[in-house]
Amino acid sequence: MLGIGLLIALAAFDNALDAFMQTRFGISTGLTLSGTIATLVLAYALRFLAIFFGSLESGLEQITPTFAAATRTLGRTALRTPIEIQFPILEPALSSATLLVFVDGMKKLPAALILRPLSFEILATFVFVLVLLDQLEASAAPTLTTVAAGLVSVVLLARQLQGLELRNVAV
Repeated sequence: MLGIGLLIALAAFDNALDAFMQTRFGISTGLTLSGTIATLVLAYALRFLAIFFGSLESGLEQITPTFAAATRTLGRTALRTPIEIQFPILEPALSSATLLVFVDGMKKLPAALILRPLSFEILATFVFVLVLLDQLEASAAPTLTTVAAGLVSVVLLARQLQGLELRNVAV
């Protein structure tokens, strides 16, 4: 749904831009955004924004408005407070949100098939084409690479969450 909606919106923008350029300058721009890597990146960003911010919200709940006031009374400037105090508190939430988006994004095939440029392949579309052509042996290595990348991400996420639990118990 997101891919088709994005294609409709970008096609309308491309057509309006092309009409404007033809009337003003006599130049046809064609499709400038539809079917580009930028479209694929935009679709993934929109799709995984909720997952990322949902995970980040737990880290933001740990930072209260009194932190800024307390750091100011201790002599920190408005610029040093986020860098030295707030970012280290948010770092575990940021990295776990990034890992969650990475794991979920590795297996997102439909958006890549709809929105990718014709000469652009990602690992998921490469495996899909090989399986479609009934070349199961050739698709084994890329499939295992996808599984390994997901597994490494999950292990890193589990270790980070275990480290957070240990820090909370120590406090």
